[in-house]
Amino acid sequence: MFIGLSTSKSLRAFAEKSPMGRAMSQRFVAGETVASGVRVTKELNARGIAVTIDNLGENVTNIDEAKESARLYHQMIDEIVKGGLNCNVSLKLTHMGMDVDEMLARELVSGLVDHAARVDSFVRVDMEGSPYTQKTLDLVHDLHARHGHQGRVGTVIQAYLFRSEKDVADLLAKGIRIRLCKGAYKEPPEIAFKDKADVDKNYVKLAQVLLK
Repeated sequence: MFIGLSTSKSLRAFAEKSPMGRAMSQRFVAGETVASGVRVTKELNARGIAVTIDNLGENVTNIDEAKESARLYHQMIDEIVKGGLNCNVSLKLTHMGMDVDEMLARELVSGLVDHAARVDSFVRVDMEGSPYTQKTLDLVHDLHARHGHQGRVGTVIQAYLFRSEKDVADLLAKGIRIRLCKGAYKEPPEIAFKDKADVDKNYVKLAQVLLK
């Protein structure tokens, strides 16, 4: 339901423009600009909290949007480094144009990982719905294997997918950093746990593997 609501332009306008909407959304969203993201990151760092910044947005519909998304991420990486922040960036492949031009998306993400490697930073390729799971993992494995990219790119594993235990093992075998989450997309019962108790159990199981 909430993913569906997130596509509503009228609700987005309410959250971004109205006083009530801004008061509600500020608890969950750092702001609408790179500067506001950096400001909130500094505040969190001062409290001993490490940060990852995600420029919200996915499923862009044209090449210009994808390139603009990548440009903002390059800017964020530079601002993070300039500010000496305990922070990295997290992006979604559909925000980089995966649905529009897969080769372009790969090039844009590769360019961002190159940038991160040059300035001692890190890029997390976030996970989306199951149609993108294998594409995401394939790209992360490919990028991590390139010279100079080791430790500069990682991904996310969703505990509600049956396949996740093997994916974790494959990523750990290559030394690729993993962020573990439960998963938020509606998936068919053939590929994902449906009961919360089963998702929680698998989350704990995978977390124990990662902690070791």
